[in-house]
Amino acid sequence: MLLLIFLFAFLHTQRQIEFRNAYLSIYEDGDEVTVWGEIYKEEEMEESKCRLYLKDCYIDSRDMPCNDIVVYSSTTGFQVGSILKVQGKFNHFTKAPNEGGFDSMQFYHSQKIDFYIKAESVEQIGDNSSGCLRWIVGLKEALKKVYQRDLKQPWSGLVQGIVLGDKSDIEDEVKELFTENGIVHILTVSGLHVSLLGRGLYEFLRKRGLGFLLSALAAGTLLLGYGYLTGNGVSAQRAVGMLLLFMLGDVIGRTSDMLNSMGGVCLVLLWENPFLVGYSGLLFSVTALLGIGVVGKILAMGTKRWSGLWMSIGVTMATLPIVALSYYEVPLYSVLLNCIVIPLLTPVFVCGILGGLLGLIWSWGSRVCLLPCRWILWAYRALCGLIERLPMAQIVTGRPPVWLVVIYYAVLGLGLWYMYHRIQSQPEEKEKKRGTIWYRIALLLGCFLLLVLYKRNPYLEITCLDVGQGDGVHLSIQGTNLMIDGGSSSLDGLGEDRLIPYFKYHKITKIDYWFVTHADLDHISGLLQVLEQGYPIEYLVVSAYIPRDENYVTLQQAADKCGTKILFLEPGEGLSIGPVELACLLPDGTKTNGDRNDLSLVLSMKWDSGSGLFAGDISQEVEEYLLQQVKLDDVTIYKVSHHGSKYSNSSELLQAINPEVALISSGKWNVYGHPHKDTLDRLEEVGAQVYNTGWSGQITVGFRKNGSGYLYLPMLE
Repeated sequence: MLLLIFLFAFLHTQRQIEFRNAYLSIYEDGDEVTVWGEIYKEEEMEESKCRLYLKDCYIDSRDMPCNDIVVYSSTTGFQVGSILKVQGKFNHFTKAPNEGGFDSMQFYHSQKIDFYIKAESVEQIGDNSSGCLRWIVGLKEALKKVYQRDLKQPWSGLVQGIVLGDKSDIEDEVKELFTENGIVHILTVSGLHVSLLGRGLYEFLRKRGLGFLLSALAAGTLLLGYGYLTGNGVSAQRAVGMLLLFMLGDVIGRTSDMLNSMGGVCLVLLWENPFLVGYSGLLFSVTALLGIGVVGKILAMGTKRWSGLWMSIGVTMATLPIVALSYYEVPLYSVLLNCIVIPLLTPVFVCGILGGLLGLIWSWGSRVCLLPCRWILWAYRALCGLIERLPMAQIVTGRPPVWLVVIYYAVLGLGLWYMYHRIQSQPEEKEKKRGTIWYRIALLLGCFLLLVLYKRNPYLEITCLDVGQGDGVHLSIQGTNLMIDGGSSSLDGLGEDRLIPYFKYHKITKIDYWFVTHADLDHISGLLQVLEQGYPIEYLVVSAYIPRDENYVTLQQAADKCGTKILFLEPGEGLSIGPVELACLLPDGTKTNGDRNDLSLVLSMKWDSGSGLFAGDISQEVEEYLLQQVKLDDVTIYKVSHHGSKYSNSSELLQAINPEVALISSGKWNVYGHPHKDTLDRLEEVGAQVYNTGWSGQITVGFRKNGSGYLYLPMLE
């Protein structure tokens, strides 16, 4: 039976993939297309723009149906259920440009949203919304206005997220605080919300003497309406489906259990969208329920006290690998925090609903009813702020490999199976039960350390990061981490959005040496943001002749504030790290005036089986001087100077170093025309393999101890 189910699932998924590829393979970014679809969700954006989600879609003709799409439009005011005709430019979602970054392709494709349109014109051609659905949408907007009027920020945004599932008004700072402390799940409509609302009404009606069928119909109608009100997310669909099965069991005189109900609902969801297996929202929802129904239940066996704590530990242990896969770090104290947060979520939800409904007719009563929400949410925020100050509040795990996650769940499952049978086989021996407390602690600690202690330390890896129009190179040398530059003129949040996520992905808890070739912002803007975030950097390494201008002073002040020491390099000086020797070649002080580019720090790199050259943004004039002063040998890796400018990378230099691999860091479609065709022609003449971050994203070139090398382009795989 399992093999048969697997076969059907495989064939169904293949059909879905073929259906998607049939139109994705036809269109390229920027193609003019016409699409039709029905709005099922609208999100407001900045500058009077909106994001429209369309279902039941067609592209270019009514003969070519497609999955859901997203439309970015400057025309607002459409209602959910409106049928639109949209003309605009087709765009594929892209993979994360660097490891650790946001993978928009994975995020949207897992929800069966295949591409997005930048709308040039939007026309409403029909309306499928019913009066009931319009009333629900109107109620949601009215409740949002009540919360905004009677609570103010940040509490209004949090109550909207908890009660309505609308996270658009939650401040980024608060959302990040809750995420880092492991309580962001309270902002997702889950089984707790559905149980309080649907099951509460069902039990209330049953106690008043109403029959099973009528009670179930009333509660089920409320549940379906609430699911639509909150955006009908996957977690809400799962919770509503499970509660409907529970009530159906009562109606037909049967019983239901949590795990089988969850399995049945998940099968229905996956049949509709098999790509949900890669959606973190569903994975979190399912593993959290397994944590309650399996892990927490077994851990609490034989104990009469602290059952709530064991349940919280069970949820944490079940979801731990998913947290590590999604965020690359785990909050150490989330178990204790959730023991306080989850029980208090019930009054927040109940007071939020009652206060919102009361506010529609009586403002003063709404303010009084919503006061507990404000007090409890203030306590949440204060507790998170307190816990953040504790040692090891967040433990960086990196992104664990799949095989490690499989081993983790196997060890946890076998350990729980053994404990369950040990307790069941000797129920009368209380001492044996008490003795299992040490076994539980050992099992949980072992699984936790299995996930946390793993770290991959390559022999040598050189990674040219995609930083847009700028530079940023990471060197990993047997556990020692170096950076060369880290800035961009095209990305504002480089440090927060790309550099730090990359570090956490690889479990890099500090940078040992950060080389700054020169202080142009397209080489240091991300570094400044990393310092502002307090990410540990032990040493900044700069040329002894770096201009002490405004940019340098800003960098120096940021380093001083973080306790980062600055090292100054003279020509001939360098570092020895494992098998790698790094040496400074220029500048040598003969030229002290001019722009920062010509005073760039030039580094040579040598190891047992290869060599490299990193020359910042030096011009051909400086390259000529370098050739006069230093005898350069062939190099394995050449970081192309000045993003591939035609005024750098002269034929004389390239012929002298004869690079095997040339790495170019530049933004896609940048205004400078980097890399220039003349530079690419010169690189081709010397036979170099050329890779450009603007087109391939992150580029990793690695070397093993035996001298063999490998190339990894994660965005293109």
